Amino acid sequence: MIGGLVYMFSSYLLKKLRIDDPIDAFSVHGACGIWGVIATGFFGVKEYICPDSNVDCVTTAGQTAMQVVGVLFIIVWTALLSTVMFAVLRLVRCLRAREHAEIRGLDLDHHLGYTGLLRYHAEIQLTTGDLDVENASVLPLTRVVDVEEKQHDKN
Repeated sequence: MIGGLVYMFSSYLLKKLRIDDPIDAFSVHGACGIWGVIATGFFGVKEYICPDSNVDCVTTAGQTAMQVVGVLFIIVWTALLSTVMFAVLRLVRCLRAREHAEIRGLDLDHHLGYTGLLRYHAEIQLTTGDLDVENASVLPLTRVVDVEEKQHDKN
């Protein structure tokens, strides 16, 4: 239940800060993951943590502090490793899509056609068989060659 509240607050905060995370990946994996690690300190069972149940090897506050330190190390490790990885990708020019692919559209470049709502009407017509090919204003594009030929025909 607490994890759900952490998710909701994190998702709301990201939207308020105008941080683009359309599938709430940080809220689910980052914020809830942090809560899950820290919650081990709050809800830890002494018998599972201490080798001898007669000895107080750790307190709830001490275990929670260890979990917070663990989270901080995970954040630092992830930030450093990501910085190095993205720097290398930037140096070898693999971080971004090629400029002509961005201009033409990534759906066209990566999927050989448009996806999503841009082609919904044409796809519905194709699947129902009601596509009037002669009078259609939007024809489905399934190959890059089709797009290039269509561009050539316009010019």
